[in-house]
Amino acid sequence: MLKAEAEVHLDDESAGGQQDNLMLELQRNEREERARLKAVAHEPAKARAEAEKEAVVVAVKLVKEERARLKAVAHELAKARVEAEKESGTKKDSAGPSAEDGDAEGEKAIVTEDPTMVIFKKAAAALAEKRMEEAMAVDERIVYFVQKWSKEWGEDLERRPEEVKESGSGYQSTLTYRQTMKYLEPLYERLKARSLHDELRTGMWMMVSAMKERNYLYANDIYIRLAVGTAAWPIGVTQVGIHERSAREKISHSMNSSGSAHIMNDEATRKFLQAIKRIITFVQRAYPTDPSRSIDFQTSSDLGRGVAGAGSDRMALLEAEAKGEDWRSLGMVDAPHCMDRDGSVLVPTKWQYILQRGAEQVEEVDAKIETSRAKAARIEAGKGKAAK
Repeated sequence: MLKAEAEVHLDDESAGGQQDNLMLELQRNEREERARLKAVAHEPAKARAEAEKEAVVVAVKLVKEERARLKAVAHELAKARVEAEKESGTKKDSAGPSAEDGDAEGEKAIVTEDPTMVIFKKAAAALAEKRMEEAMAVDERIVYFVQKWSKEWGEDLERRPEEVKESGSGYQSTLTYRQTMKYLEPLYERLKARSLHDELRTGMWMMVSAMKERNYLYANDIYIRLAVGTAAWPIGVTQVGIHERSAREKISHSMNSSGSAHIMNDEATRKFLQAIKRIITFVQRAYPTDPSRSIDFQTSSDLGRGVAGAGSDRMALLEAEAKGEDWRSLGMVDAPHCMDRDGSVLVPTKWQYILQRGAEQVEEVDAKIETSRAKAARIEAGKGKAAK
């Protein structure tokens, strides 16, 4: 098995191919890195010990010299202070607070920051991020937030202790993170090239918007609708003759006018949507909310999943509530539910209407961005003419 695994040829999967086993490649790279570190660790112990001993001797010598120098300087300063007090005829107690005391108080004042100023800085940062977001197109916003949350996920995993990283859960979480980053590469390429399908683009926009509002239940609902799609699933024997039937286009492996293919027919799309589902799981723990807005609410702790909340959605929520960051203080609306105002069961909205409403929002954002950029271009052109 090991020989067969070593001879497996890994092809590029960016085009949606199914030959590449990314997890196998990551595990192989991890084993090679560990083997390299193990080889470095087994260097001659004698040479390493001698180098450490020499370094310790040099460090001790430098510390002694520095202590002697500081002692001499302190002695000279004390002597000069006594002579100055004798000449002025004043005492140290009657001279009022010294400059050193004033500096210490100033440093203490600097360290202790006003809570109002902290809140103001957070509000200013949120406003700056909102202004920056308003200047971005839909594709740019999706890339920005997915990359931001991916970076936070990596930093959360990096803050784990080394023994947790080496554990089974920690090792698997690290591999999952690296695999997710690989899965997201085709998404970034399509968004930057403006080549993402309109339905996927609208769905991604709605998922990112729901995650920003901490409505992870709705984001997961959009994910499921995108993953399943509206096309018929080819179960069992789909072709028993040599002639093409008219109904076969409904289970086509490509987008057509009568039925949209589900994502299982596109390997690259399936992978980056699976990666988005993992991002939702992390953001739910990094930016917690009440369980009625969450999906698969984790109550057990597992530090291998990350430092935030000790890997638990429940602990992360309790920490956020202790800081006063609950959904009410954040100005969020009530959690979605399945009951209408009159107490009757609320009929779920069809996917085509949800998609249509999301597409209208995307068109509105694109129109605003296009108008603002055209206005900025006219202003720049006017400045150029005025300069001439």
